[in-house]
Amino acid sequence: MRSIQVWTARRIVQFYVMLLFTLFPCALFFDYSRVLFSKYATYIVLTVAMLFMAAFICISRRQRLPALSISGKLLGIYFLICIVSALCSPYLTAVGNAGGPVLLVGEGRGTGLLLLLLYLLTCFAAAGFARCTRGLVLAVGTVLFLLSAVSVVQLCGVNLLWLYPTSVYSGWYGEFLATIGNIDFLSGYLCIVLCMAGTGAVVLSMRRSWRALLLCAVGIGLTVLLETGVSAGRLAVLAA
Repeated sequence: MRSIQVWTARRIVQFYVMLLFTLFPCALFFDYSRVLFSKYATYIVLTVAMLFMAAFICISRRQRLPALSISGKLLGIYFLICIVSALCSPYLTAVGNAGGPVLLVGEGRGTGLLLLLLYLLTCFAAAGFARCTRGLVLAVGTVLFLLSAVSVVQLCGVNLLWLYPTSVYSGWYGEFLATIGNIDFLSGYLCIVLCMAGTGAVVLSMRRSWRALLLCAVGIGLTVLLETGVSAGRLAVLAA
C-alpha cells in the first residue's frame, strides 16, 4: 500500500516537472511584450496546482515525506535568512505599483518572498519525488528541437509566429529568441536541457531512432546557444 502511495505522489510531481521543462518554455501569450506575464502565470498555476494535489494525497493517506538532503536544508536556511532580511528591511510596509506588499510579491519581475517560497517548494518536491526518466528526456529533447528550430528561423531574419512587434520588426534584434524571450534566459534553459538530452541519449536505453533525434536536437541547440553570444551559457556548457 505504501508503494502505491509513493508512486501516486511521485506521478504528480513527475508530470509537473515534465510540464516545467516542456509547457513552461513554450508558453507565450501573444508576443514578447507579454513574455514576463506568460512565464509568471504559467509557473504559478502549475506549481500551486501540483502542491495542492501532492499535499492532499500525502495528508489523506498519511504519507511520510522524503527526508531533506543537505542541499535542501541549506535552501531552507537561505529562505529563513530571506525572511529575517525582509523583517529588518526599511521597505517592510512598502506597497508596489501592483498594489501588493513589495517584500511579498516583489516589483518588476515579481521576485518577492512568495515566489522564493514556490521556488523552494519546487526544489523540495522535485528532489523528493521526481526522477530523470526516459520519457522526461524524450519530452525535453522534443521541446529542445522545436525551440531550436524556431530560433534558427529567427536568426535567419524571419519573424516566426509574429513574436516581434510587426510594426517595428526589421530583422533579428539579438535580444529575444524562441518562445522563452531574453537570450540570457534561453541560454540558461539550453544549458540544462542540452546536458539532459545529451546524457540521456548516451546513458539511457532507447531506440536508435530516438537516440539519433536527441543527438540532432542537441546539435541544433548547441548551435543556437553559440549564436546567442551569451558567454555565461557557453562557459556553463563547457564546464558540464
